[in-house]
Amino acid sequence: PDRPLKIASRHLFFGIHGKDILRRDLRMNGSREAVEVVLRGSLEGQELVLHGFSVKGTGCVYDLVLFAPPQQYAETDQEFEAMVRHFQLLGAEKQ
Repeated sequence: PDRPLKIASRHLFFGIHGKDILRRDLRMNGSREAVEVVLRGSLEGQELVLHGFSVKGTGCVYDLVLFAPPQQYAETDQEFEAMVRHFQLLGAEKQ
């Protein structure tokens, strides 16, 4: 949690080969900074698209991640984006 969010979010890519980053953006989730990454690569020989969204909480990092085969990505990403839009930190995490 003490590392910059861009660096902390890199763990989402461990084990993925042939990484091709399609998009990396800083976003806001409420009042907190978030990192969003979309990349193409392979994991254990399976081609995939990864869409990751990382936001810092109090003493931790929350990761929301979608792994999908390229041919199913567009369809499943709409649902993932809806979930990310509604994600919020509650209680003590809001402070």
